[in-house]
Amino acid sequence: MATATSSLSVQMEAARGRLPTYLVVLLSVQVFCTFLTETKFIAELKNNIGAFEVSGLILFVVAFDYFLHQQLPIRTHPVMRWLGVMALVATLSLLQLTPDRQWNGIVAYVLLLSSLAFTLTLYNVITLHEQYFVRLMRAIGYAVGVIALWLLADSIQSGGQVNAAGPFRNRAHASVYMFTSFWILLLNLSWPGTTRRQWWTFTAILPLALYCVMVGGRRSVYLSLLVGLVGLALGFIVSRARAQFKLLTPFVVSLIAVGLFYFVLSEFWYPAQFFRQRVGMVSSRIEMATARSAEDVENDFMLQQRAGVLDAFRDHPVLGIGWGGFYRSVYSRTGHEVHSTPMRFLAETGLLGLLAYTMFMGCLLWRSLRLWWLSRRSDFELSSLILCLALWSLSVSYVYNRQMTDRTFWLMLVVFISYETIVLNRHRRARWFREQAV
Repeated sequence: MATATSSLSVQMEAARGRLPTYLVVLLSVQVFCTFLTETKFIAELKNNIGAFEVSGLILFVVAFDYFLHQQLPIRTHPVMRWLGVMALVATLSLLQLTPDRQWNGIVAYVLLLSSLAFTLTLYNVITLHEQYFVRLMRAIGYAVGVIALWLLADSIQSGGQVNAAGPFRNRAHASVYMFTSFWILLLNLSWPGTTRRQWWTFTAILPLALYCVMVGGRRSVYLSLLVGLVGLALGFIVSRARAQFKLLTPFVVSLIAVGLFYFVLSEFWYPAQFFRQRVGMVSSRIEMATARSAEDVENDFMLQQRAGVLDAFRDHPVLGIGWGGFYRSVYSRTGHEVHSTPMRFLAETGLLGLLAYTMFMGCLLWRSLRLWWLSRRSDFELSSLILCLALWSLSVSYVYNRQMTDRTFWLMLVVFISYETIVLNRHRRARWFREQAV
C-alpha cells in the first residue's frame, strides 16, 4: 500500500508543469468544440463529423506521442473497463447489421470509439497533476459562458424565436448540453481552490446556462433539473455549515433565475412563455414512459419507438440488430434513432449490451455515492455531493435522451473519474502518512 501510494505521488510530482503549452491549448480547443454540434464536415452523414471529432483526433495523437516520449504509463479507471465491455458487445453486434444498415452502423461505431478515445486521452492528461484537472474545469466553465452568450445573442437577434440555437444543431441539443454544463459550473463553484473572482464569474454564468436549458423545451431535462434541485436542497440539509454556506448562493441564484424566467419574463418574452408551456407538459413525459397504449398519451412517439425496440429485441434477443442499426430500419416506426439510451442498447445490442450498460451505470452511480460518503467532513465534501447529484439527475435524463452521442456526457464522465482519482489519492496519501506516524 505504502509503495503504491509513494510511486503514484512520485509520478504525479514528476509530471508537474511538464505539459507543453500546445497540449494545454489543444485541450481547451477540444473543450470548446464539444459544444459546436452544428458543425458537420460530411453533409450526407446522419452523425456529425465536425470540429469536435477533428480536434479530438489531433489531441489524441499529440497526447499519445507526448506520453510515449515521456515514458508515462497509460492508465485506466474501473468505470472505463465497463466502457470497454460495452464497446466489445457493440463490436460483436455489428455482425447483426443488414447490408442496408452497415454504413450507418459503422459510422456510429467509429463515433463510439472516438468518444472512448476522448475519455481515455483526457483522463490520462488531466490526472497527471491536480492543476491540469482544475484547468479543464475552468476551461469548461469559461466555454459555457461564451456558448451561453452566443445562444442568447442568437435568440435576441431572431426576435425571440424558440428555435434559435446558437452553435448547437437545435434547441434540444442546447438544453441537454447546457444542463450537464450547469453541474460542472457548480463543481467549479464548490472546488476548494476557486478564487473569489472565479467564484463570482461562474456564479454570473450559472443563470446564462440555465437560460439555455429552459429555452430548449426539453421536458425530460426539466424533470432532471427538478430532481437535481431537490437533491441540492436535501444536500443543504445534510452538509456541514461551511459547505451549506458555499452551496446557498448558487442554489438561490438558480432558483431566482428559474423563477424570473417562469413568472416574470413569460409575460413579454416568447421563449419564457414557451418554457412555461413546456413545464406544464412535464407530467405527460412521465406518462409516456409508463403508458401501455397510444390512447393513454397525447403524443405516441415514445410508444412507437418502444414498440419497434421490442420487435427488434424479439427478433434478435442476444446481440440485437447491430450498433447504429435502428435508424430508418424496418423496426423504426418513426424513422428516428432510439432516443432512450436503455432502449437503444436493448434494440441494437440485445441482452448482452443492456447488461453491460446497466453494469456501467450502476458502477458509476455507486462510485459517486461512495465518493461523497468518503469525502464527508473534508474540503471535498460539497464538490463530491454536487458530482453525485449531477450523475444521478443526468441518469434520469438518459432514460429519455441519447447518452452515447451526448458529448457533454463524456466530458462529465472524464470530470468525475478524474476527480475521483485525485480525491481518493489524497485520502490514500493522508492515510499512509498517518500510518507512518503511528
